[in-house]
Amino acid sequence: MHQNRRTMAVASAGLLAAVALTACSSNESTSNNTDKASDKPSSAPTGTSKDLAGMWLPADGNKEWALLFTSQRTTTLTGRHFCTGPFAEEAGATVLKLTCADGETAYTAGTVKRTGDKIEVSWAGGERQEYVRAPRAKATGLPTTMPTP
Repeated sequence: MHQNRRTMAVASAGLLAAVALTACSSNESTSNNTDKASDKPSSAPTGTSKDLAGMWLPADGNKEWALLFTSQRTTTLTGRHFCTGPFAEEAGATVLKLTCADGETAYTAGTVKRTGDKIEVSWAGGERQEYVRAPRAKATGLPTTMPTP
């Protein structure tokens, strides 16, 4: 049992590190005023993949969970369970359809509601979780050009 938790923790940490390094890059030299408008939180009840893309952490500071949305409309829930799958807009709501590695079913379906700078996920299992966007990390010390042969 402890080996499974340790394996899940290592897998989760590796996933989060990979996302932090790949999803947080930007080309600041080409940013314009339209980019700044998209950085503002939405007050709409649902979010598009661009609105949701990134890492979300529990609003209560509990570090047991992390929720990741990618611009390719995939979601990863990591913490007590490791669940992955797509999200989509259905009937005006953002719906999560996840599969958990350990067979957990309480987090396989959820609906996302976005209000301001927070999201609330209502899971089919009855639990509701509120998340805030994680601060974006800047990768430093990485090469900016490819080596020449």
